[in-house]
Amino acid sequence: GWSGVVVDTVDPDWSAYRFIVIHMAMTGAPNTRVSIELADGKHPGYRSQHLVGGDPVGPDFADYRFPLKGVKDVPGRPDLDLAKIDLIYVIGKSAGDNATMLIEEIRLE
Repeated sequence: GWSGVVVDTVDPDWSAYRFIVIHMAMTGAPNTRVSIELADGKHPGYRSQHLVGGDPVGPDFADYRFPLKGVKDVPGRPDLDLAKIDLIYVIGKSAGDNATMLIEEIRLE
């Protein structure tokens, strides 16, 4: 099943940062793969595939780092404007329907 959460940004200017880091855990569904989708109000739906097919999110809290480079240099698409990020969508894909996504912190590095 799918689980997810949409978060409005507090500060839209991410141009000085290289990563978004999410301190999170996933309960009820082992081996959940997580990705994030970012939007800048003009180009919605850019997804960072950093963790899709990578390390799964488990039941213990840990930091998961998503490179912001994943929303730039996408073949055939204009770059996302990192100075105007207005939406974060954290998406979990698990094998079961009992997944609960727990997010303790979202920060930029």
